[in-house]
Amino acid sequence: MKMYSILILFLISPVLSAVANPLNNLKTSIAQDGYILYATPLASAGTGTLIGGSPNAMTIAADPETCFPETINGQDTLIRKVQDTTLGSLSQATSFTGAVTVDLLKFMSTANLIFDINAGFSAVKSVELQFVNATVEYIDLIQLETYYKNYLSDNCKSLLNSVGFIIQALRVDKMRYVFKDVNNANINLTTNGISKYFNLTANIQYHIEQDYTLVIDTPKYIGYQMGRLASKDQGISLYRASQTFLNTYVFKSIKDVNP
Repeated sequence: MKMYSILILFLISPVLSAVANPLNNLKTSIAQDGYILYATPLASAGTGTLIGGSPNAMTIAADPETCFPETINGQDTLIRKVQDTTLGSLSQATSFTGAVTVDLLKFMSTANLIFDINAGFSAVKSVELQFVNATVEYIDLIQLETYYKNYLSDNCKSLLNSVGFIIQALRVDKMRYVFKDVNNANINLTTNGISKYFNLTANIQYHIEQDYTLVIDTPKYIGYQMGRLASKDQGISLYRASQTFLNTYVFKSIKDVNP
């Protein structure tokens, strides 16, 4: 499988940088690629998650495994697929002010939460973040029609008349963090311990490389498209939202959806 890497260097500086903010570039790239930015932390953020509420106040109506499980009686449902993608052209290192680091932490706390920072994180003065292997996770529409007619429960069909579901999601399969102190030296995570700086969310898979690099092995979701699947559609999901307007999802026919 071909791997795509995005290297973004976050540096705190007391002087405003004239260089474009790559965090804003990342957000713009996600939107231009046809995805909505997650706005709230969610226990589940991948495809098949039933979502209520609004784009700015998302709530989980049902876990993806409740209505769209990976397997049924040991057999793969085949409805969920993953493919590689490039994510814009963010490959350069760029300097930032401290406010951007705060924005970065807020951005990374949306969708499936990776970690919460604690008081010790104040010693961190810069962060190097590398996204590895940007992928698209999506529900196969052909398989969905068959699945809807033969396997989807009546309760899920009824709920889908009132809420949407994540039909496509943009994710990064791995993240690599290096934290630096006020002297721009790498912070030793092995000696100091990860818990001094942040608390990893339960079930997050990670490892530390060469004492300084925290590698998050659990995929991180950063953008999504909302699908609609009412009973009258009979399993054919032809409408999805890749944009919002005034905190409302804008659904369009898939033939009219453009990034």
